[in-house]
Parts: sequence; C-alpha cells; structure tokens
Amino acid sequence: MDETLFTIQETPITLINLFTFVGVLILSFLVAKGIEKAARMSKKIRGSALYGLGRLAYYATLLVGFYIALTTIGIDLTGVAVVVGALSVGIGFGLQTIFNNFAAGIIVLLEQKIHLGDFIQLQSGDSGEVIEINVRTTVIQTLDGEKIVVPNTEVIAKKVIVSGKFHRLMIRFSVSRDVDKDTVRACAVESIQSKFKVDEKRPIDLWISKISDSAVEYELTVWSPLGQTRSRYIWEIENHFSSKNIKLSFA
Repeated sequence: MDETLFTIQETPITLINLFTFVGVLILSFLVAKGIEKAARMSKKIRGSALYGLGRLAYYATLLVGFYIALTTIGIDLTGVAVVVGALSVGIGFGLQTIFNNFAAGIIVLLEQKIHLGDFIQLQSGDSGEVIEINVRTTVIQTLDGEKIVVPNTEVIAKKVIVSGKFHRLMIRFSVSRDVDKDTVRACAVESIQSKFKVDEKRPIDLWISKISDSAVEYELTVWSPLGQTRSRYIWEIENHFSSKNIKLSFA
C-alpha cells in the first residue's frame, strides 16, 4: 500500500494516496448533494431562490472537495497553478465557449430572472417549460415532450420571453341575438370554472367583439395553465351551452 506508483511534481503517489483522493471526492460529492437538498428544503427562502442557492452550493462544495483531495495526497497546488497559468492562453481559445456558458450559468442562478416551471420562448423560436438550470446549460421541455438543452449564453445574451405558469387563451364564438347577454356570460364562466383550474389572479372575462343582424360574436379570455389546449375548452363550452339549449358557432 505504501509502494510508490508514480510521482506528480516530485510527490510520490501510493495506493493509500489514491484511496484517500477518491474517498475525499466521494465524501465531497455526498456533502454537496446534502447541502443542495437542505437548501431546497429550507422554509425561510422562497422556492425560486432555493433552487439557485442549492445549485451554487453544490458546485462550490465540489470545488472545495477537489481542492482538499489534492492537498490531502500532498500535491503542491502552487505548482499546478503555474502550469495551468502557462497553458491557459493556449487552451483558453478552445474552452472559451465552455467558460462563457459557465459564467452565464452563474449569472442565471444569481439573477433568478428565469425559474423552474417558467414557460420561455427563445429567440431561435424554441419554447418550452424550464425543467433544469445548470451552470453550463438550461434544459427546457416542449409541449411535445421533447427536451432541448440550451447553452446559458443564449439565455442571457439573446431575447427570451418568459410566460410564467399560465398563458392566455382567447376563444371566439357566436350566439343568436335572441339569447340574453348576461345568460351567455354566466354560461361561459360556469363552463370553465366547473371543469378547469385557471389563474385566480386573472378572472375569466367575456367581451362582445361583433354584432350582426342575426348573431352576436363573443370573445372569451381565459388564463390557462400550460399544456391546456383551446380545443378542450371549446369542447366543454359547447357541451355546457348545449345543455342549456343554446346553439353556438365557433370562429
């Protein structure tokens, strides 16, 4: 166990050193996961901040653990720093994109302009729900169930539309002029509230958009959770109005 396997910067590395190195790395990983989990479970910080705090704590703990692992086996980090500094100019060009994304990820986690569960649309046209925010990439899931891995530089350097957890649906339909407007409003609101969960901060609204000799065209506005489609609302609205013997026509 004490036999020298190889040397690094004139420091003999034995089997015990390797076991120590790996053990410290594993321990730092477990501690990092524990700190991340504890940060997310804290009740004193709001949820959006917990995620960013947990991710930053995770990576910081891993970095400290790697530093301790190297010093434990006797490697002089001063010499390593000199070597890295000498090579930084050469490898900087090749790893520039990685470091840019890493710095961008730290900014995303600290600024918290984008949170888990937000529905975003990128300048490229891709859109979806944010399911992961890492230091190098952000992962979004589209309504088709596909996952898109987005470099964090695209998130902070380009236009991003953040929609939150609700989006607006506008449903147009026509009813005969013989039907009372208040009756139409009551039926429309009841058909939505009885079947769907909507944003309580934005009430269901109904407006008249057009009047003709025989019909009145209405515009129903609903702030719907992500994933709910217009067709499901139309289905329930038509069923509810039919039960009231009111015939609809949809634009």
